[in-house]
Amino acid sequence: MLVYGRRTMQQQLELYSQGRKLVDPRGSALDAKNWIQIGRVITRALPGDSAHNFGEAIDIAIIEGHGQERHWAHDADPRWSTIIGAAATEEGMEWGGRWPRFPDRAHVQHPKWREARGDGS
Repeated sequence: MLVYGRRTMQQQLELYSQGRKLVDPRGSALDAKNWIQIGRVITRALPGDSAHNFGEAIDIAIIEGHGQERHWAHDADPRWSTIIGAAATEEGMEWGGRWPRFPDRAHVQHPKWREARGDGS
């Protein structure tokens, strides 16, 4: 199931704040130095640093449960995401499952998404 496509900057900030606490509420929430980790981190990308913010990424995951109880299934057996990752890579996309520091097996993005930001970085 497609779980995420394009995210607003506010949605990205809400995801970034999961597992973190803002050290100084008067400081910028857009500066990673103003956050400390207090739990399980969902994303490493601040608003504007995610391909999702520009419509250049999707997250694909297996969903379990119904209604309010719906959640991403634990991926103890990564075969399904490896198949999706191989197909995405074959089509020229970048698969987050290959990231060495923060693998994200549900994530697929356009390899040149940063050009959508207008700064090419």
